[in-house]
Amino acid sequence: MFNDKIASNKYEWFVNKFPCKTAIETGMHEGKGTRNLLKHHDTVISCESWDKFFQETLSSFINDDKFNLELEFKTKTHNITVKKLVKDDKTLFLLKGSSELALECIFLNELNYEFTTPYVFYLDAHCNGKGGTDWPILHELETIGNYNLSNSKLIIHDFKVPGFSTKGSPIWGYDEYNGFDLDYEYVKEYLFKINNGMLSFFPDNVTNDAHGRGILYCVPPEELDFEEYLSYNRGNPTIELNK
Repeated sequence: MFNDKIASNKYEWFVNKFPCKTAIETGMHEGKGTRNLLKHHDTVISCESWDKFFQETLSSFINDDKFNLELEFKTKTHNITVKKLVKDDKTLFLLKGSSELALECIFLNELNYEFTTPYVFYLDAHCNGKGGTDWPILHELETIGNYNLSNSKLIIHDFKVPGFSTKGSPIWGYDEYNGFDLDYEYVKEYLFKINNGMLSFFPDNVTNDAHGRGILYCVPPEELDFEEYLSYNRGNPTIELNK
């Protein structure tokens, strides 16, 4: 997402409008998203199941960004590798393991850190590791919903935007797996389990190049004026509300 200047600016708008001190990222990849999250949040937690990306990102934060490795350990419940890094007023946790298990360890307080809530979740995980066969997005949303985090904000990357996504096109691109598109019908039940009035909307625009991917933004109804919400979704009628 942060390769797209328009989407990056939209993220800045989002977190200014809905402030969160703690961001949780699923799908670390090479750490570009992690670095951008650190610009906006005091504490960032990022998880990655593929060892190659985890080790390379860890090394780059220590060697290039000059973070100090303060603590390393494994969680009790799922044996997730945790690296705690600090620099100035920023705290970064890198977790090695599948995203839904890493999330559970966070919510069980197995990182032994008092995180400031509400969280903003940036969900960008794909299959679990190289050659992975499991698409984690529903597991992630289900785990969030199991821990009474109804005040959470969520951003789901690679999302199918109705009317603006074309299969095979890099513009408004989206993920699909085993015949399922990453669209609102696929996730809505799980969003409403997190907050039964969760409001969801789409970006105004994305960049007109290969970095353009669809995005879904989700906000608790208590934090968004409904008349303003009705103006979102590129002027289209809002997607369905939970009745």
